[in-house]
Amino acid sequence: MLTLLSIIIWIWSKTADIESQSSSTKNTPIESFWCWLRDGHSVKLILQNGQGSGAFLPNDAVHTAVFYWLWVPIIQVGLDTYCTYWNNHKILKSPKKVNANGSCPNNMFLNPTSIDILAKQCYINVNPDTVNELREAYGGEEARSKAYRWVSEEFKFNADVIYENLGAPEPSLANGWNVFKVMVAKIEELRPAGTDIGLDA
Repeated sequence: MLTLLSIIIWIWSKTADIESQSSSTKNTPIESFWCWLRDGHSVKLILQNGQGSGAFLPNDAVHTAVFYWLWVPIIQVGLDTYCTYWNNHKILKSPKKVNANGSCPNNMFLNPTSIDILAKQCYINVNPDTVNELREAYGGEEARSKAYRWVSEEFKFNADVIYENLGAPEPSLANGWNVFKVMVAKIEELRPAGTDIGLDA
């Protein structure tokens, strides 16, 4: 799974490449990445607009926690959607292409001989028991869960409750900052009363 930081760095660097080339043959995967974006906006611009408009204050603990709680899932859905699209899209058949073509990446990976009778399997068989042993050696599921946690469990619980009480509006690139502002406002209402929402956990 990609981290938010790596996503943002990747988007920042590649968007500059795309914008500087009116026509490119090198960036096909990068350019097709925008298939999952809505309204012609890029993730980079949407995230920048949040800070530029004053909706997001990076030095505010509430803003930071709500940002990770809300935007990581939005971006992850986009990445998952893109991965599914890319791994199942058909690469046009061409005798000029060096790499495998004429089918989708998933099929070429799982069934390479359907494309070329001389093709070889490139995947590596991994023993699940070995994987489990290695995971346990590094702390097991608890350590894994902590590594993938962007906010404390307490904050997530409280934010989820607030979100449900708001009617659970479906978060997306289009309405992410609107949901963000409402969530921040609701959480800020709880802080003067001394309610511990898990920011310091």
